[in-house]
Amino acid sequence: MDITLSCTLGISLYPDDGEEAETVTRNALTAMTEARRRSEPYMIFDAKLHEAATLQLRLQGELSNAFRSNELFLKYQPMVTRVGQIVGAEALVRWRHPTRGVLQPTEFIPLATRSGQIDKIGRWVVFNACEQARRWMDLRDLFVSVNLSASEFRGPHLVDNLTRALSRAGDLPADKLRLEITETESMLDPEATINRMEDLKKLGLEVFIDDFGTGHSSLRYLKELPATTLKIDKSFIQHVDSQEEERQFIRSLIEIIKIRKKMVIVEGVSSPAQAGLTRTLPCDLMQGYLFSPPVSPSDFEALLAQDGDSMKLHVL
Repeated sequence: MDITLSCTLGISLYPDDGEEAETVTRNALTAMTEARRRSEPYMIFDAKLHEAATLQLRLQGELSNAFRSNELFLKYQPMVTRVGQIVGAEALVRWRHPTRGVLQPTEFIPLATRSGQIDKIGRWVVFNACEQARRWMDLRDLFVSVNLSASEFRGPHLVDNLTRALSRAGDLPADKLRLEITETESMLDPEATINRMEDLKKLGLEVFIDDFGTGHSSLRYLKELPATTLKIDKSFIQHVDSQEEERQFIRSLIEIIKIRKKMVIVEGVSSPAQAGLTRTLPCDLMQGYLFSPPVSPSDFEALLAQDGDSMKLHVL
């Protein structure tokens, strides 16, 4: 049996990085932690690493307080049909930091993952998104989708948490909530993913595969996955305005997906040309800044009040 070993090194130099053994060791650990985060074999400590580590520790503590201070909030980005009708919304978490302003998920979700707070944030998002979806039931037949982290999707309490969230939101019908996991996460353990999706399907919940095309899916698993919908990553339509090859590629990709009897959502639609091309393809829904950026619940309701007229102008 062959055994392959690997290691990650953090390097701290005496006396430049500290005159006491404790300081040198602590700085070496900081460098090693950063090397692991960047997937590098080694990292040499410097003052910037110390500043970054200090900031991360401070943010970690502040993130814990964000729940108690109601600093987290949700925005919603519309999903529209090929004729511009709003039929759903993706719930996206934001952090209203007391001194740094509104932080995007990329600025704190990785930290939450490393510090073990991601599941707590995930539960908060699910419960609040369900309550919002329940309020919108009187306005329009809509669904709300939420993103699940890998640990949340594979955790032992997911089904119970989702059941409680639907119940607490006034027995929200399961078809009003959609769950999103990335293609990369779904392929970490395909068999386990299939089993978990089957459990969710029994509750009446649908699963979207997000960022499709950026991971390493097997076409065999694409057929077997109980996911109803694939979201095409925005990188596939960024250059369709000017490159015929890109237009042909995304057309072929969508046709393959449709053969597998999956719904298709195209993300990142930001220009009339992209919307026009997407409308000619056998896709089901579109999402992107051309129609609307993520907005507050009240602004989303204003879009609904327009009955999607502004959306239709972009796709007709």
